[in-house]
Amino acid sequence: MAKSVYLEQQRKHEGLVHYVIDNFTDYSINYYDLPFPSYRQWRSKPTAYLEQTVDKIIIASGAASFLYINKEDIDQGNVIFNSIDSNIRKVITDDKFYRSGSTSIKDLKIIDNFLYLSYTKKLSDKCYNVSVLRSKVNFQKFEFEEVFSPEECLDHNYRKQNGGRLFPYKNGKLLLSIGIMDNHLEAQNKDTMFGKIVSFSPLNNEYEILSMGHRNPQGLYYDAENDVILNTEHQSLGGDEVNINIAPNPKNIKNYGWPISSYGSHYGRRKIEGQPLHDSHSDYGFVEPSIYFTPSLGISQIVKAPKDLSVNNSNDYFVSSMGYGVSEGGDMSLHHLRYDSNYSKVELYDTIPIGERIRDLEFLQGSTDILLILESTPAFAILKKKNYLCDKNNSPCHYDKKYILIDQTDPLNVVRESYEKLLP
Repeated sequence: MAKSVYLEQQRKHEGLVHYVIDNFTDYSINYYDLPFPSYRQWRSKPTAYLEQTVDKIIIASGAASFLYINKEDIDQGNVIFNSIDSNIRKVITDDKFYRSGSTSIKDLKIIDNFLYLSYTKKLSDKCYNVSVLRSKVNFQKFEFEEVFSPEECLDHNYRKQNGGRLFPYKNGKLLLSIGIMDNHLEAQNKDTMFGKIVSFSPLNNEYEILSMGHRNPQGLYYDAENDVILNTEHQSLGGDEVNINIAPNPKNIKNYGWPISSYGSHYGRRKIEGQPLHDSHSDYGFVEPSIYFTPSLGISQIVKAPKDLSVNNSNDYFVSSMGYGVSEGGDMSLHHLRYDSNYSKVELYDTIPIGERIRDLEFLQGSTDILLILESTPAFAILKKKNYLCDKNNSPCHYDKKYILIDQTDPLNVVRESYEKLLP
């Protein structure tokens, strides 16, 4: 009975999201239910992550069950999830990885016909790090091997604040974001990888630190054209950040402040010795975020937008957010950021309400369609633009929609009452 009520509520919620997106934005959305638990049902385990080849989309659950979709089926509206076998249980033997809880996969990335997978690895009782596996891309079976796992680990009862995003970098190296795992002072310790963004070569456990002072970097992107690393970061009570690292260099490690500086507060607004969380970053010798969000929005992935969604080849990025159903200022939404040529200013900021926790996103290759992993339903979704830019110089069309202007923080609530009247 409880499951029946839950499903009825979810279908009603999906109807609301369809109504809002189709009628009040320049997008349309299609959902395809995933055969995995939701984030809440799985007690904080991520529902899934996605990656793509030329003709397929790969989806991996937080507990490393693998599916693929044929891209040609998307246009036909007949998405079928096909399972992929793997040797993952022989490689990851920690029982907690497969049970409810936050021990899980942290990202997927395809590079040179290898599927890379980051995850929270148990090295000893209660001591974890973030490690990386890879497999040749083979849709019959993935055969994973370990390619990065330093001996460092932290006592990590909480098992959150892991980071774990992957991205290809220079000279055949990979970027990896690593959180503090609830050990806050490690972010300012140059002798550890925790609270850092590092680069490494596969099959080599040595790494170089490119930036530090991070709490929980949830999104990661390297813009090779501009030699810029962008990362999104969970702070604590408020202060979620988008950070810019121009011309990253391990000989000049950028420091983003945690836990000395943050525009958020400790949970419970406590005062903690050695972790003052000053608002200003620059006053204390740290790099200011390019933009921050207080209250927090549960920030997640960041990707660069295709040129069709930019103006005069501007630097446009889409950022996703999660949250828990109570809007705090842009949670459960996509955020479009446009930077000027030297990344010193956000020239456009736009919010597209989705109404679901967005764990992962990718632009479909060669398209402006946005692929989403939604973990409230949970679902794989495709967001298609209709006529995104009214013209090539001004704001997106739906800036003129009254519901956005009435309540930027929770546009879904503004139209919920009118939607309810449409229901039988």
